Amino acid sequence: MAVIAAWENQGCKSRALSCIMKEIFSHVSTYTIDLHLKYVPSCLNEADAPSRLTNTADSMLSEESWLLVESLYGPHSVDLMSLDSNVMKSSTGVPLKHFTPWPTPCSAGVNLFSQNLRSEQNPYVYPPFVLVFPVLSLLREQGISCTIIVPEMRPLPIWWPILKYYSVESVCLGMKGDKGVVKTPSKRGFILDKGADIIIDWQAINDRTADLDERMISSSDYKRKNSLFETFLCFLEKSPKKPSLATCGPNDGMFQCSCPNRLASATVEGIINQLVNLFDDKGLGRTWCDVERKGNPAVSPVIKEYLKLVQVEQAKAHILPKQAKPIFLTKIRSISAFISRELQKDGSKLKEKFVLYRDQAWFKLQYFAGDRASDLSIVVAQEVKFLKDGSGFVFQHTFGKTLRGKKGRSNSFVIKRCDDNVVCPVKGLLDFVQFAHSCNVDLTKGYLFRVVSESGRVLEKPVSYSVVYERLRYYLSTLGIYEGETPHSFRSGCTVTMALSDSASNVDEVMNHVGWFGKASAEYYGRVNTLIDSEIVASNLAASVSQAENIELQYREKADFSGLKRVF
Repeated sequence: MAVIAAWENQGCKSRALSCIMKEIFSHVSTYTIDLHLKYVPSCLNEADAPSRLTNTADSMLSEESWLLVESLYGPHSVDLMSLDSNVMKSSTGVPLKHFTPWPTPCSAGVNLFSQNLRSEQNPYVYPPFVLVFPVLSLLREQGISCTIIVPEMRPLPIWWPILKYYSVESVCLGMKGDKGVVKTPSKRGFILDKGADIIIDWQAINDRTADLDERMISSSDYKRKNSLFETFLCFLEKSPKKPSLATCGPNDGMFQCSCPNRLASATVEGIINQLVNLFDDKGLGRTWCDVERKGNPAVSPVIKEYLKLVQVEQAKAHILPKQAKPIFLTKIRSISAFISRELQKDGSKLKEKFVLYRDQAWFKLQYFAGDRASDLSIVVAQEVKFLKDGSGFVFQHTFGKTLRGKKGRSNSFVIKRCDDNVVCPVKGLLDFVQFAHSCNVDLTKGYLFRVVSESGRVLEKPVSYSVVYERLRYYLSTLGIYEGETPHSFRSGCTVTMALSDSASNVDEVMNHVGWFGKASAEYYGRVNTLIDSEIVASNLAASVSQAENIELQYREKADFSGLKRVF
């Protein structure tokens, strides 16, 4: 492109390129040539492709290495494998006679393996590593003495014994990691190999490791595991036999203690899994041998049998797992209307108004997103973006309860405007951000939903689950409609609404919107199976009463084989 521009403009800023243009112009003028230049993209110029490729197999010795080779084994008369661009030069600076892989202007021959080398005086060759063995075979076949450059590999290659057998003398040009031994091809020509010139900042590494250790120790997972470990060690200490972690078995422990014995079976299973991981972390594996009484006692058959007995016991007692009571749009509308009335009152402080706007935006958003309260609390401004048509927002979670940096895991969902402004999540969020801006609170960076101090200062800290729970209970209790709802009720209400309103045609769509990675959670919280049974199956079964006689007749004719005669 630069050449074309220089030709068309009759010159350029580069003096060297302008001189070349003058020579070309003089030539075309002398021979009356009508020259027109046209740019051809590389993808359309297949013939030019090889000239644009760089290959480390075309490496050459550096000037320092070549001087050493020449002083020990030179002068050399021919470079057996090279290009016009990387051929070695004599002491006078003249390129050596050389053989190339394809025809070039200065080539003395094409393809080394088709040449007769017996007349050559003192050849030199730096072959690509994959061609060392064929080159050695050629030299041995023609009985040629030659200076050859090869790498010392580990494990030793098949040609190494042949090389050692025929070699008279050798010298090491450089060790692994040395720089300046060879020159490698690049788009800027042949440049010195930088080798292993790496500066390691051990202090920075140690500081980073210490920072990660501190984060790990302060994480909730680590604290929970450590608390369980200390509690379990205390439990073993109080046991009659006082076993250690390495010697305890599935039958060790106290059988008359103050521990609760009516935990939900799912809780019992969760504690067992935590103990399995605890023993595994201490090097006891994930298996148990009853014969040797070694391994991980938490996975022993008797523990699994105990868990089954607890599950059966609770099933017989007709104990059902508790689920969050769904909260629906009727209550969202009531809360939103109440907050709007509070905002219109005179004398409200900015602190109180900020909390009211925040709560209103939160409740609307959590309902339509079906998001976890813990995940919504850590939403930052850069996660929220406008849709192109301005009809709503898109949220992109990369961290949360089930998002821990695992590859390919994220939760993206879209929130759109509603016709009813009272419950519209987009309007609620925009009103909140606009009010914050009027109070000189910048929500364009950091957490979106923040706590307010007693003095009325908005802190750079996210609201917690407990704060949201208390605010929700306050609004519902004040309105006299509190029925035990929690922040998780928004998630359940959103899922049930999607199932009953045909907002989602299948469970997969519910999972994608809410951010579940397993169908079990979607079916459990959304009561999908129960709703389908109530709406379709149960209704059809009730309507089948009028066909009772016909159904029984069809069964006897087509499915009841007890009255048929035997063939033999």
